[in-house]
Amino acid sequence: MHDVEAAELVERVAYDLCENDALCILEHDVFDPAYACVRDFKSLSAIGRIRLADALCSNLSVLSASVATLLAGGGGDADGASDAVASHREAVKTYATLVYWLAEAADAEARDAAPNATGVASAGDKTGKKASGGKGSKKAAPLVEWKWEEQRERVLHVMSGVLDCDLWNLFRPRQPSEQFLGLFQRLACLAMESPAALKSKARSVHWSPYDRVGVVNAVS
Repeated sequence: MHDVEAAELVERVAYDLCENDALCILEHDVFDPAYACVRDFKSLSAIGRIRLADALCSNLSVLSASVATLLAGGGGDADGASDAVASHREAVKTYATLVYWLAEAADAEARDAAPNATGVASAGDKTGKKASGGKGSKKAAPLVEWKWEEQRERVLHVMSGVLDCDLWNLFRPRQPSEQFLGLFQRLACLAMESPAALKSKARSVHWSPYDRVGVVNAVS
């Protein structure tokens, strides 16, 4: 996507997600643009990435709370409530998948950039100068920066909120699929492979890829 096209699409997605019920992600005219933004995440501007991550995470957080309320009130047992439970279940699966794909793309980009950043820093140390060069090469700092390690903390927190729900009740009569639970396991592994993530405040959320249902144990 071109920059202008991408910016407009992100704004459309953010508006649709923020102005409508969280279940709107199940509508094709909302899901398709959201999927396109996540698919082309690396081509988005910093503000576009932040807007997209914020919209998806906010709605997933709201949806998790809605699921908890629905199930706690016996929504899964009430007559005619099966459609509501099914809609919430599909929406949770959709948001969790989109958030995971976003996290996977952001993490891969961060890993690729790490060696280059280290090399530039080393070169600057050897020459005794900043890597940016002389006075004339100094660039203005961007107004908005995408910092994945900061965004990762929110992603971990929001995804842990999904696993605080009664998934067995939400997915019954079947169990949550291996594919769905695998999203959380892979996200946990990505976090554990990042030295910055292990040192950050995200350590308040303890991920265990061996815990089949409570893949995340949120510690308040």
